[in-house]
Amino acid sequence: MFVLDASFAIDHLEGVSSLKFYLEERSDRTFVMSAPTLLETCIGRLYYRGSDRTPTEILELFSWIEIHSPTERTAAHSMGIVDEIGSEALKLTVEDAIVLGTGRELDAPIVSADSDHTHEAVKQAQPVEEYRDG
Repeated sequence: MFVLDASFAIDHLEGVSSLKFYLEERSDRTFVMSAPTLLETCIGRLYYRGSDRTPTEILELFSWIEIHSPTERTAAHSMGIVDEIGSEALKLTVEDAIVLGTGRELDAPIVSADSDHTHEAVKQAQPVEEYRDG
């Protein structure tokens, strides 16, 4: 199982080639995305980057991903990670923290290209896999 962040989701929408190879190598695995990450992706794609797709069409592109709804338990895991990271956590957004907490709750690595997740202090608190080439 892998927990996806918004960088992965946006790259999926944009057809980034390294993502295709990453997914092919893990075709037997389960991919999860938090509901807030899905919302962040849809809003970002529709309103900030522009899209000719409708919200429904964008959601359908993620039908192969399990959606995880954060709970109080997720929040507790998120806060635990933020506490472990210390001053480096100041760079994390709420959405970043939810992704990390989801990963810890599900005992799954985060898949990201976001520098907030790929920072070494974050990787020490929660496993993170990068999928982009160099």
